[in-house]
This record gives sequence, structure tokens and C-alpha cells, in this order.
Amino acid sequence: MSSAAHQLEILSPWEEFAIAPAAPAADWNGRDWRILNDLAFRLDGHLYVIPAGFVTDGKSIPFWYRWRFRQLGEGLRAAIIHDWIYRAASVQIPRQVADWCFLEGQKIDRASHYESWLQYVAVRTGGWASYQKRQAA
Repeated sequence: MSSAAHQLEILSPWEEFAIAPAAPAADWNGRDWRILNDLAFRLDGHLYVIPAGFVTDGKSIPFWYRWRFRQLGEGLRAAIIHDWIYRAASVQIPRQVADWCFLEGQKIDRASHYESWLQYVAVRTGGWASYQKRQAA
């Protein structure tokens, strides 16, 4: 999917973006994070706002690759946008576009080109199961 077909703009500045563990320390699984402020983005001229409190696992990295790829950091906003599109049944954005947003958002966040493409291929290959859960809801 080329960037000419779609336009993504992340409106919430990185400097104002914050997350925290999604549960109290005793119950936290070490993987899920709650966003502390709204995350706004524009896709093809439509404004979307992911509300503060949304829970994400950041980049869904299988445990055997966590030594190589970080769950948080560059591209985190892209991962949250991707997670939200996959989970929000009321948002009618096709999976292919959601996955493109993940790749394009990582470019916006200045993530490594190499890692961004590997992660994009991973969501294109394995993301269908998560997206299908949303469709069934």
C-alpha cells in the first residue's frame, strides 16, 4: 500500500505523550500499558481520538524476539494506533489500512526503517487473527 493512497498525521506530540502500567504493581503482567492522555491522529482527512485509559501492549513482540525489538520507544504511537484500530469495532478501517498506519506511523516516529519493515511484515502475516476477533465482537 503506497503512501500516495492514504495520508496519516499523528497530531498528539511525542513530548506530551505518556503511558503507565495498566494495573497496580502487584497485578501488572509487565506487558500492558495504559495511555495517560488522548492520542489524536488524522487518517485520510478523518480525525480519530484514542481516549486516555486505552490499554495497549505496545508493539506486540513475541517473547523470543524481545531481545532484538523493543516493545516501547520509537514507533510506540504507531503501535497504539494499530492496536486501537484492530480493537475498536466501531471504527471501520480495513486491516490493510491499519497495518499501513503501523508502518507509516513508525516512519513518523523515526523508528528504524529495517525494524519497521520487519514488524510490518509480521503484522501483515500474523495480524489477521487479532483483527478477526474484532470482527466477531
